[in-house]
Amino acid sequence: MAIDRLPPIHLCSPQLRLELPPRKIFEEVASRPEAERTARPASRTRLGKFDYRPLRLYLATLLLLVVAMVLLGGITRHTDSGLSITDWRPVANILPPLSQEAWQAAFDSYRQTPEFKLQNSAMTLVEFKSIYWWEWGHRLTGMLTGLVWAVGYALLHFLGKLPAGWHGRMLVLGGIGALQGVIGWWMVSSGLTGDRVDVAATRLAVHLVLALGIISLIVGFTMQTRRQPSELMQARRHQDSVLVKWSVAMVLLVFLQSAMGALLAGVDGGSAFPTWPLMNGQVFPSDALAMQPVLANFIENPNLLHFNHRLGGYILLVVATMFWWRSRHCPQPSVRDAIKWLMAFVWIQAFAGIATALVAATFAMAMLHQLLAVAVVVLATSAMFNCRFPGSAIRRSGTDGSR
Repeated sequence: MAIDRLPPIHLCSPQLRLELPPRKIFEEVASRPEAERTARPASRTRLGKFDYRPLRLYLATLLLLVVAMVLLGGITRHTDSGLSITDWRPVANILPPLSQEAWQAAFDSYRQTPEFKLQNSAMTLVEFKSIYWWEWGHRLTGMLTGLVWAVGYALLHFLGKLPAGWHGRMLVLGGIGALQGVIGWWMVSSGLTGDRVDVAATRLAVHLVLALGIISLIVGFTMQTRRQPSELMQARRHQDSVLVKWSVAMVLLVFLQSAMGALLAGVDGGSAFPTWPLMNGQVFPSDALAMQPVLANFIENPNLLHFNHRLGGYILLVVATMFWWRSRHCPQPSVRDAIKWLMAFVWIQAFAGIATALVAATFAMAMLHQLLAVAVVVLATSAMFNCRFPGSAIRRSGTDGSR
């Protein structure tokens, strides 16, 4: 018989149905082990989205530790405690001196520094202990931060709580943290030789700006965990490119202003002009350009540094207000709110800066001013993130791991 003359076979014909084995759908499902039928990945929630809560807790812990380090660093600088430990032994210095002989040895090392010889030659051992504890606490917090980073990263990895693509982020964060420790010692070493009685102001500025950069990085990572990757991709399509540029400019200005504040603190210039709006009756200090070469005034002259910090504050205030004005008609509430909070804290920080100058940078006002600087960095980072990824995070508690 020719092939083209074969009778057609229908899928529903009795002959074909007899040759196919019956499908045992319910029997196959029922025969699967109970654990296999009910199991789902530990890092996934009921809706199949990644559970970011363990990672978010880890990042929040790191953020608190780094903020504590910044505040302890400010206290260390304000109390002239930064040169009390004259060597860099990250492991050996975990324990403070535990005997009278150990305290005397630490004090003898400090007595070899220019700060002691030129400024604190009358200091006693009891007075030395008071500055030692601040520097020791600052270094201990740094070592604790590194330990939390390493242990937390390892636990997240082995428990399957670290999302795909996040290993690089965590390694970058740890690498910058390690670099910060090296820069901290590079800063301290600048005051152990020569005729300096303080660390170099430029190195202090690098140390502070990098610390604020770590805070900004952690905040950015944390905000990424508020939404799933697919949600971030969708949100990015609705960004306002003009507001994104404004947000980047704000972040850069905030870091520049922070660097100028560190330079001013590095030369003890915060108390030089306890008047406002004029600077001891002048708009521009008469000795602001007295040093030679002229460029040295921008990193060492307290008069010019104080003027620059005030001017930077005014510029930041104007730009933050213009940024808020430009965002008033943005359709995304999260963007408007983030920019509004940033502008509010920039104004609060401006008034705190004025008050700090008027009271000649007392301890309490100087620390409040530094704490507000950290808050402005956090809010500037939040505003930039929300401008890049507009829209609110999903808040259905218990369904997507966002809360």
